Amino acid sequence: MKDNQRGFTLIEVMIALAIFGVFITAFVSGQGGNLLDSTAMREEQVLFTLANNKLSEIKINPPEFSETLTSNVDTKTFEDYENYEWSVEFKKFEIPEYNAATGQEEVPAEQEMQKRIYTRIKDNMEKMLWQVRVTVKNKTTGQFSALSTWIQNDKATVRFQY
Repeated sequence: MKDNQRGFTLIEVMIALAIFGVFITAFVSGQGGNLLDSTAMREEQVLFTLANNKLSEIKINPPEFSETLTSNVDTKTFEDYENYEWSVEFKKFEIPEYNAATGQEEVPAEQEMQKRIYTRIKDNMEKMLWQVRVTVKNKTTGQFSALSTWIQNDKATVRFQY
């Protein structure tokens, strides 16, 4: 036998296969993680888009604002996306009373005009602004997305008198 035979020994082949196996394992697990992340991101995008579309619909055609609106949480299923349901919740804009905002139990006489102006602004703002929150949920996975914004009540009457 010659010392310089051509070819690889069995140990060299096994070392090469072990290195290749480690590389392939790392590559496949990385691709699997990317695939899972892409699927999760796609689901988040669908939830966000559906919530944003529903919120836009409400902003274009707001409901009649009344006290009963805050007690109802409307939950329905999308017509085109049967695995997704949406819910809408309305809340009135609330500002604390003057005494609570200033931290005073009694208002000094020199601040009486400030209190009346504050109270008038408070009353007007609470009539004019409403918060709406839209939540979209995937019924099968349980994932959800929620968006909220302020809606102006165009039919609110604002008083300017003190």
